[in-house]
Amino acid sequence: EIAATQLALGAIDRLISRGLLTLAAFTPTDALHVTGDFDAFDAEAARLGAELMARQRNGVGAPIATDAADLARATLA
Repeated sequence: EIAATQLALGAIDRLISRGLLTLAAFTPTDALHVTGDFDAFDAEAARLGAELMARQRNGVGAPIATDAADLARATLA
């Protein structure tokens, strides 16, 4: 999903191995921070990550969520 071709995947692997690219994920714990139901870690970082991820596009070009709260609800559903 991160790369459309094997060539692109190889390029991404090289960037990761050189420390120029890092992969990240939005976790249920992040979602709980966004909803305010958990606060043991950095809630602001979770919110910012959710805002960025919500803007990602699905296969038909639509945003995957309307905002950070929508992404959090979908993650926890």
